Order: sequence, then structure tokens, then C-alpha cells
Amino acid sequence: MKQKSKLVDSESIFYPSIGKSKAAELLRKNIAKFSSSKKDLLLIGEAGVGKSAIARRICDEDGSAEKTTPFYALNLRVTDEKDVEATLFGYERATEKLPYTSKRGVFELANGGIVLLEELEEATFRTQLRLVSIINDRATRRLGGSKAVPVEFRLLVTMKNHPKRLLDEKKIVPELQSLLMQMDFMEVSPLRDRVEDIPELARVFLQDITSEIGVKSMTLTTNELNVLKQQTWKENLRELRAVVDRCVIFSDDGRFALPEDLIDEKTEIAKVLNNIKAGQPFILDESLDIIERGIIRRTLEKYDSNQSRTALFLGVTEQTLRYKLRRLGIESSRRRGRVKRSG
Repeated sequence: MKQKSKLVDSESIFYPSIGKSKAAELLRKNIAKFSSSKKDLLLIGEAGVGKSAIARRICDEDGSAEKTTPFYALNLRVTDEKDVEATLFGYERATEKLPYTSKRGVFELANGGIVLLEELEEATFRTQLRLVSIINDRATRRLGGSKAVPVEFRLLVTMKNHPKRLLDEKKIVPELQSLLMQMDFMEVSPLRDRVEDIPELARVFLQDITSEIGVKSMTLTTNELNVLKQQTWKENLRELRAVVDRCVIFSDDGRFALPEDLIDEKTEIAKVLNNIKAGQPFILDESLDIIERGIIRRTLEKYDSNQSRTALFLGVTEQTLRYKLRRLGIESSRRRGRVKRSG
């Protein structure tokens, strides 16, 4: 972990703030508000909303910060549990099970600067209690040491859920929950609460990715953007960018195409009808395959992959159904059921 004077390149694209929704506007206002504060700050938001980038932007836009202000960040979810305390608090020479040397921890290194702890709820209860002590006393003690070292720092914390909920779920200790509730608070909206921003975000991601890998620029159609707007995006911005990235990498002849798992038959029917109305050409066979694939998959799901019942429902023979499964690339377990035709 090194000191950085600029945490976010001023010329880079700051994805979380893109958009014209109320959520995006509020995010920009909060960044400006908390950038001018010296108080500890808690950022809450689902995975992939950009909490880490937002925290860094807040620090970077702090007009009073010196260029040499130390900044240290640690993600407690991806850091090996046995290394967390040694990294945070440091250790004295000859401490059991640690290297035969002395080392300063994050809070000593960041003295006079900023510490960002990501996914704090992932810390063990013992580590949480040690953090409570450091935050309250503004003093740290190395593992294996007896001397408390005074430190000054601004603490930024990210968590996936509200401290009260995490306390109820027994993921944090009461002392930490109480301390977090005293901090400045900022909640980052999930992508589903700012659906109107998805087209602009997707276009920016597309432009950025094609530029990064040096391929010809591509365009997103209205139909493709509508499909993206209909998704749940459980991983938020991270997932949206990953999907756009996958589309670019596997594009055919420079033509942007959404992954098959995002396109259902209803979307394809709407696209076909819109193209006919607008006089725009389309490939009929491809559209019909997408529609037929969606219908068969839904029917297989309805009948728990039972091909006999699926064929009966669709009014085709099992032989015809199996042919369609092969042609359309649909995987299905070959369970059969005895179904009598009525009437």
C-alpha cells in the first residue's frame, strides 16, 4: 500500500456519478458535501455500486488535503483473515507466528491522513473490538507490543447493509454498531433505483471498453438498451460493465450483440414489431429462433424438464422436440413422463 496524492485520475471516467436520475444527482451532491468534511464517514450500498470509487473520489476532492496526505485502503473481504490484524495494527519484532522484524500497521502509516476500510462487516469480532478501541482512543498498539502510539486519521468505512441490520444478523458487535451510528452517513443507490441511467452508463462502458482493447467502436440500439433496462443487475454497475465487456469481446464482425441469456422471446417479438413499424430490416430466421428457443425453455421449466409433457403441451411429437432442442442448442435432462391425451 503506497501513499497517493491523487486517488482518482481527474481525467478518468467516474462511473458511479454518470446519469441524470435523482439518485445520480444526490450522489454528486453528497460527494461535494462530504469532501469538505473531516468527520469519519460510513458508506452503505450493495455490491458493485461503486462504494470504493466513491470513497476515493470524496478523498480526492477534499480541497484542504495536502498532496502528500497518506491514504491507505484495506478490503476486509478479500484480505486473508490471518493477515488482517497484522496489516491493520502492525507487529513488534519476534511476535509469535509473524516475521522476525517490526512493522507498522495501516493506522500508523496513515497518521495524518485517511484510512478506508472496505466491507468492515467481514472482520472478525475480535478485530472489530480492536478497531472500536482505535477509533475511540485515536491510538494504536502493535501486535506483541505494549506501547500505544497516538494517531490522527479520517476513517471511511464501506458496508453492504445498515449497521442495525448487520447487528441483528450477528455480523457486527454492538460496540461497533454504536460507533458507526455516530458517523456521517451516506447511502449509495442500487442500479434498479436509477434505471434511467442505464443507457448512458452502458454507452460509456462500451466506448471505454472498445477504446481500451483497441477495437472498432460499436453502437447500442434502442432495443438492446431496453433489454438492459429490464435486467435486475444484482451486482449493479460491476455486473453491467461485465456484460458490456463480454459483448464486446465476443462480438461478431464488430456487431454488438447481447448475450443470449439476456434476451427472451417477449423482447425479441417487441423488437421485430418495432423494426417492422420503423421500416428497419432484420433477419427473420434469427428472430424466430430466439422466440422459439424462449418458448421451449419456458415450457421445459414449467414441466421440470419433462420432455414428454413439454412436447404434449406444445403440440409436437417428442422426436420433433428433440430435434428442436439440438438445433436451438437447448440443454435439457431427458426425463419422460406418461401423459394421456384427453378427449
